[in-house]
Amino acid sequence: MQGYARLNRASITNTTVQGISAKRWQKFLTSLKLDDPLEFNEGDVGLSGGLQVLEPANAHIVTEVAKRG
Repeated sequence: MQGYARLNRASITNTTVQGISAKRWQKFLTSLKLDDPLEFNEGDVGLSGGLQVLEPANAHIVTEVAKRG
């Protein structure tokens, strides 16, 4: 049933996108700024072609024990 629901939503999305003018679609793509590099951390510029999503620092806690030696 989930697969059918996804196919149905994809069909609706496909039909909707076909109705958008080329000028409006290009404006949307330009607004995504996929050619601009993303900033991972302050001063750490990464790759282009993504969408930056900020999350709280405590969302994925990783604890490591420092090795002495």
